[in-house]
Amino acid sequence: MARVVRRKETTFVHPRAIGEVVVTKIADLPVGVVVSVYAFAPGAQLKLGPSYDDAGWTVLSGTGWVDSEESGRQELEPGWTAFVPVEDTPTFGTDEGMTIVDVFGGLMMPK
Repeated sequence: MARVVRRKETTFVHPRAIGEVVVTKIADLPVGVVVSVYAFAPGAQLKLGPSYDDAGWTVLSGTGWVDSEESGRQELEPGWTAFVPVEDTPTFGTDEGMTIVDVFGGLMMPK
């Protein structure tokens, strides 16, 4: 039987963003996996801090880019995924707006 679970408030404006980036935490699983949706307003940017696990950032709508020291700037379109390894600190941004789902932790990075 399906069951509805009501969670406490999980939406906030990211404090380190340039412009507005609204984050909605979707799931925080006991196995160390966190799933969140990031809604970037037009012109917004967000530089990630170093992390302790890998993450996959998949574009749901809009377009944008990811820029890192190792890989340089790469364009992002719907359906494309940016894999972010441990301790990388890339910047995500958009000119027209973009929505991304972030799956943090538990990923096996592609080689």
